[in-house]
Amino acid sequence: SRVHAFDIDRAKSAAFRTEMTERHGVEVVVEPDAATAISAAGIVALATTASRPLAPAAAFRPGTHVNAVGAHTPATREMDSDTVAGARLFVESRQAILAEAGDVMIPLGEGRFAASHILGELGDVAAGTVPGRTGGDEVTVFKSTGVAVEDVVAARQVYEAALARGAGIIVDM
Repeated sequence: SRVHAFDIDRAKSAAFRTEMTERHGVEVVVEPDAATAISAAGIVALATTASRPLAPAAAFRPGTHVNAVGAHTPATREMDSDTVAGARLFVESRQAILAEAGDVMIPLGEGRFAASHILGELGDVAAGTVPGRTGGDEVTVFKSTGVAVEDVVAARQVYEAALARGAGIIVDM
């Protein structure tokens, strides 16, 4: 019903607010900083090129779910060590996360937790073999590095949905 957004480029925030309000009729509140936006939201989408954490762990209120899809190099991160250590952590690929994601690699290197802190991959949760949220106050985190096979599967689903609706234009190459 409401989106709290922040971008370091205020013009982009304003354009996002206008577009989302017009397209979806949803109220978009542009916040003055990332911590304010995070603390107001129940679902947080982090899709940045940040090199340092955007907000302290205290900004993530109990029950928040975080989709962290940006900052995917070993030396960069969007979340601080306290946030990741205190959350139920899920990933798309353990192998990719442990090789590329500073959000996990940095606190792991600090000794904040072991690799077993990763409770499962997205497929495990989707298949029901690993529980996702087990309590209403838990902070859950899904950390992604962008595994290409997921993009291919998503593109296929979009393509099939477009065909079924008669949407789009077929281009001969």
